[in-house]
Order: sequence, then structure tokens, then C-alpha cells
Amino acid sequence: MSEPTLKDKVYEAIFDEFRYDFELADVKIEITDNIRLKEDLKMDEIDRIQLPMAMEECFNIEITDEESMEWNTALDVFKTVEEKMAE
Repeated sequence: MSEPTLKDKVYEAIFDEFRYDFELADVKIEITDNIRLKEDLKMDEIDRIQLPMAMEECFNIEITDEESMEWNTALDVFKTVEEKMAE
């Protein structure tokens, strides 16, 4: 079995942030490139604060509010993390 990629780790971290909400609703969800944070994951204002903080903690990076406000999909989150990890 191969090592998880950075994208796998980012998507797992996104899933972990929303896991409780979906377990409560008894909904199965898979994080993919095109999953929409607001529409599909029901991201609210608190999630909008918590998700970047989770990425910062998980990957030891800093994400500005401006950067996280641009996130619409899981792929957007991954691209930000990838760019920050390359710095």
C-alpha cells in the first residue's frame, strides 16, 4: 500500500472537520476535488474559521483570511496547502 499523498491528507483533514455533522445526520460523504464546501458540506461561518485553523495545525502552515475566503471546493483548500508547503 502506498503512502498517502498530500491531497489525501488534506482531504482527510477536511473530512475530519465535518465528520461530526455528517455522523449526526447519518450521511455518508466522500471528499473529492469538486465537492463544494458551502453547498455540499454545509460550511457555515464557524466552519469558515475552523477549517483554515485545522489546516494550519495539521500542516504547520499559516493561511490568511483572504486565502481561505477564496475556498469554494476541496481542491481550492488543497491548492492553498500545497502552495504553503512549498514556501
